[in-house]
Amino acid sequence: MRLFEAGAEDVPAGDISWESTMTPAIVVALNMGYMRYREREGIKHFYLTSAGYSKIGVQPFSIRRYIIQTIRSWFGLRG
Repeated sequence: MRLFEAGAEDVPAGDISWESTMTPAIVVALNMGYMRYREREGIKHFYLTSAGYSKIGVQPFSIRRYIIQTIRSWFGLRG
């Protein structure tokens, strides 16, 4: 959940408030495919996978869904 709260996509490791006691849970999440990381310029950037979003019960960000919701709110439509 901390990764989601930090932005969920392309989050530098230093921006996530992980504690050392969370290491086993982080390793499990990586092994189960709930999150992944890419290393760029020596910095690990983490992101949630679709399985990770599903596990925490949140839909991943979708620009299409955002645009539709915005247009509906402008016109007072419910979907």
